[in-house]
Amino acid sequence: MKNNIQNKKIFNKNNLSSVFVAGSKSERGFSLIELMIVIVIITAVSGIAIFNHSQFREQIELNNEVQDLKLNIRQAQIDALGVKSQGGDDFNIGYAVVFDMSNDDRYKIQYFNIDVGFDDLTDIREVQLQNGVKIDSINTNVDQPSLMVVFQRPRPGADFFRIDENELSADEISVVLESSRGNFKKKVEVGLFGWISTDEVEVE
Repeated sequence: MKNNIQNKKIFNKNNLSSVFVAGSKSERGFSLIELMIVIVIITAVSGIAIFNHSQFREQIELNNEVQDLKLNIRQAQIDALGVKSQGGDDFNIGYAVVFDMSNDDRYKIQYFNIDVGFDDLTDIREVQLQNGVKIDSINTNVDQPSLMVVFQRPRPGADFFRIDENELSADEISVVLESSRGNFKKKVEVGLFGWISTDEVEVE
């Protein structure tokens, strides 16, 4: 009986000491290696998130400029069909959206007197592309250094001319815009019969 009580005391004492040892070990916190692993993981995850955010933002900025270009071409078409006069009684007005690769960060919207032709092209406004977006190329049958997309009443369709006023034989044209870092490209297409669309372009 006495031996049993003594054994229990020894057992309990050993258990208690083991609990205290385990507790003191857990209270020491992270080791240096564990801390370094956590820092590496956090850095990697943060890097991936920042990279994805940067690409997402680049794509959004490109999409905004593409939509603006599409709307500006459509507005020129509507104005031509509505024969919107620019402050006068002469309603014989045509509208042109003008691209010049020597200024690949902008394009112009202009109007002209149809009877006179392109000699009296007058600026309505110049559109500056934002956030580093630029015109990558102008495609008809071949790449062009310049292009006018022209709308004249009563047709809703477009005519295509070079800035030197030579008419281009093309059923459609596409203006390709490139994002600031060159990771994304998108094109705005205009058809001979007046349709306007957008599409992705594969980046090589």
